[in-house]
Amino acid sequence: MKRQLGQWNCVCSYKSIDAHKQALYDFAFLINETITNQQCREFLQLSSGSIASNLLKSLNLKQTGHKKGTKYLFRLED
Repeated sequence: MKRQLGQWNCVCSYKSIDAHKQALYDFAFLINETITNQQCREFLQLSSGSIASNLLKSLNLKQTGHKKGTKYLFRLED
């Protein structure tokens, strides 16, 4: 899926405004429970750091660090 004009669009014509949520939780489950803005941009194939930041902040994740050192912590339950 690619993000265009505030929504995620699939080649099959499916559209979603929150497809990033499941993708980011998949990242946390499969790769790492913390994620940086850069990792988010790479994983979701985004070119904008501010969009990545807004998407991460929308999940209300715990943040550690400051500015470029900010990491977002997923709370995964057993």
